[in-house]
Amino acid sequence: MNIGGSADPFVIVSIGGQSNKTEVVHNSLNADFDQEFVLQFDPQLTQDRELKVEIWDRDEYSQDDMVGFVMIPILPYFNNETELRENIENGNEKEGLGKVLFTDEQTLIDGEYISGKLRVRVISANDLQEDTLLGKPNPYVVLRLGGKEKKRTKAINRTLNAEYNEEFTLLFDLKENQQKVLKVELWNEIQKSEDRFIGWAQIDILPYLEKYSLATVQLMKRSTFEQDIVGCFIFINIIHFKIKPENDVPIR
Repeated sequence: MNIGGSADPFVIVSIGGQSNKTEVVHNSLNADFDQEFVLQFDPQLTQDRELKVEIWDRDEYSQDDMVGFVMIPILPYFNNETELRENIENGNEKEGLGKVLFTDEQTLIDGEYISGKLRVRVISANDLQEDTLLGKPNPYVVLRLGGKEKKRTKAINRTLNAEYNEEFTLLFDLKENQQKVLKVELWNEIQKSEDRFIGWAQIDILPYLEKYSLATVQLMKRSTFEQDIVGCFIFINIIHFKIKPENDVPIR
């Protein structure tokens, strides 16, 4: 901090051993940098899944002072340019240190990470409702990834709480933007008639990259314009989500 109460701030962004630094803005408490950096992100070479943003105050006569920092998870913004406004923190302090505003654009590099496999276990569907005409449903789950990949469980007869414990592998291609989302549908199997749609939900799969996670989804009605919630839940394990370079050997 300068004698007059102002600062000479600069920003350092880093991930996976790479870092870039902005220019110093002198005598300012509201600095505009407007600088762009490219940091390569390779999930197979680094365990980092967050971009570290540090705010520093330049001191010409002694060591620079760190004002604060913020950690930004990057997978939710993969392949999307997003403007973020984040509070900076310093140790246990999270307020009163200011904010940092920047755009975060994650892009595919050199044609890599375009295909892979998603392994999913459908555990159960719970708290289903009885049909006023047909009674208890015969529910089954359909998984959709992109326009081609489709898997379904067996139907469980006459139940409001179905146990499946079925595992599926779905192929995906990150060249197709639709395949960033796993669509989960619940149907009622009806003998000698057309099956009835119960509800749907969708899961953004990028945050589950190379993680083992339990996802719980609450179903909505068929139309994306209908906000009514269907009173049931589906429990799903994201067992493994791995991406591979274009020229890599197939994942087995």
